[in-house]
Amino acid sequence: MKIKNLWYRTKLHSVKTMQRIDRLLKFSKDDIAPFRLQVINYHQRNGTAKTIEAYGVPKPTIYRWKKELENQDGKLTALIPKSRAPKHKRQMIVDPRVIDWIKAERKVHLVGKVKLKPLLDEYCHNLGIKSPSESLIGKIIKRKSILPRENGRIYHNTNSKYSERKPNYKTKVKRCPKPAEFGHIGIDTITEFNLGMKRYLINAVDLKLKFEFSYPYVSLNSQNARDFMEKLEQVYPIKNGIKIVQTDNGLEFMGGI
Repeated sequence: MKIKNLWYRTKLHSVKTMQRIDRLLKFSKDDIAPFRLQVINYHQRNGTAKTIEAYGVPKPTIYRWKKELENQDGKLTALIPKSRAPKHKRQMIVDPRVIDWIKAERKVHLVGKVKLKPLLDEYCHNLGIKSPSESLIGKIIKRKSILPRENGRIYHNTNSKYSERKPNYKTKVKRCPKPAEFGHIGIDTITEFNLGMKRYLINAVDLKLKFEFSYPYVSLNSQNARDFMEKLEQVYPIKNGIKIVQTDNGLEFMGGI
């Protein structure tokens, strides 16, 4: 664009000149087209046998590149590889009733394809239609953007403006504190996969007291975080000794514990 602007509205400016510049820019940015031009130029100077020996390109390929260049009146963009994608791509065909059912179900319960599969099988069986596979359910959720955001919950969708929650920099702790007395608790959550099942392990550590407590949960929410705090208060060595609780502001701790 900068090259075009140099000659815009001057005597040197012309449509043909601008088109030629566009072709040169496209040619120079491509990785394969300059190599093809180099092979063609070498072939014109040294012949077919030496070109095959020097570059290892088959004879039919060399003449095909030359023909493509001649058909385009010597335009260098003719050497740019064409897209190999099929002209008629396969389309995902799904019964509209299935899509409507998934939308309605995920609007009430934010569950994934694994939990939707058995429920959808029963629904399709009652209608007498074929039930989609688990992978196809995931594609439907992604391609149809069935990613609700209800009751303040944030679903991790990379294409959504809500994919990342902005941190509160006013309350964010930059360095790990060094407590001088007991009762300063740091809490964090670890996600583990065992035999294809996800488990959440909430950990609490008192660095000064050298005390640590962990408890596993099947799901991660504010109710389980509150339950963890109740258990922590029961097993903490000092009665009513918890003074400060530090978390990473995860969603399970944002509902109030």
